[in-house]
Amino acid sequence: MATPADVIPGLILVTGPVLFAHLFNWGLFGVLSVQVYLYYIAFPSDHRGLKCVVAAIFLLEVTQTVLLTHDAFRVYASGWGNAIELNSIGLYWLNIPVLSGFISALTQLFYAWRIRILSRSYYAAGAICTVAIVQGVIEIYDGVICLQAGSLSKLPQSEASKVFVVWLAMSCACDVMITGSMFFYLQRAKKAILVKKTSNLLTRLIALTVETGLLSCTVQLTALICFVVADQTLLYTAPVSVTSKLYSNSLLTVRVFHVVAFGFILTDAGLYDRY
Repeated sequence: MATPADVIPGLILVTGPVLFAHLFNWGLFGVLSVQVYLYYIAFPSDHRGLKCVVAAIFLLEVTQTVLLTHDAFRVYASGWGNAIELNSIGLYWLNIPVLSGFISALTQLFYAWRIRILSRSYYAAGAICTVAIVQGVIEIYDGVICLQAGSLSKLPQSEASKVFVVWLAMSCACDVMITGSMFFYLQRAKKAILVKKTSNLLTRLIALTVETGLLSCTVQLTALICFVVADQTLLYTAPVSVTSKLYSNSLLTVRVFHVVAFGFILTDAGLYDRY
């Protein structure tokens, strides 16, 4: 009778990527923790709604990290050498698809709100909100399918694989929409400003926005390529497990940059209280 070890080829391509996924996740969680601490210490008077968003995202990230650590201990400690534990879906269905879906959707909705303020229009923001919510719901649905599959070796043949590809594609498309919209509206704002120092700060913000957007897209495209090309391995887990941490860190980085450097710009534009 075939065992799970017989089903999963190339053991190193299964255990290795998962190990790196846990290491990357913990590393980015450390960066996020420092950013959240500095944000609340340095900007206690920031908008209450934004502080609640940051707190919610951080709590979700803490939950995800705890659950990932639980599975890491199960595979590499208490269940070490047990092929059944290695092949078990464990809590991965919850901490990667479901929680990543929540966090990515929440972050993308935050960017949609910023674009709504910058553009003074609902069209671009509405489109981004729609895609963000849909991709979040799809990822939660993917988590349910993964739970029903029960084992990692069954995922490539299950409906979860198709849903996973759709989620990555939609999430990447949403990032492209956000990056393109931010670039367009910030460039338009830059042309309307005559003060050189202010223009230089806007240039830095444009660069930061494009860089964070491209980073998120690159990581998700890497996960998509790994899943499609090598679906019998777990190579895709390393990039996909850090997507939510990249979103969270990007949000904090951009927000802190706004608070530090752009208060006077937004005041001049009449947007400070709302932005």
